[in-house]
Amino acid sequence: MNLDSGETPVANVPIGYWQAAELPEKEAFAFGTNVCAPPFSFDEFCIADRESLLTDYPNAKELILRLTRVSIKVISEKRPNETRNCQNNNGIK
Repeated sequence: MNLDSGETPVANVPIGYWQAAELPEKEAFAFGTNVCAPPFSFDEFCIADRESLLTDYPNAKELILRLTRVSIKVISEKRPNETRNCQNNNGIK
């Protein structure tokens, strides 16, 4: 990507796909944003479970370990006593 020539770092991540980001080597910070349409809802939000991803996508182990933290269960804001499992049927993109 060539930002000096006017290219912009925009990506469309369809529903059902995982998304992640990381800083380029030796960069101290980055600016990012997320625009959701339809509007964001915790009822449809989940954080990828590292162990599940490693099981489902063993060929992507290095990438998964680099872009995930130790497994986290996501709790719905509206139902704090309920945990949800995340499903991704589209593979790592």
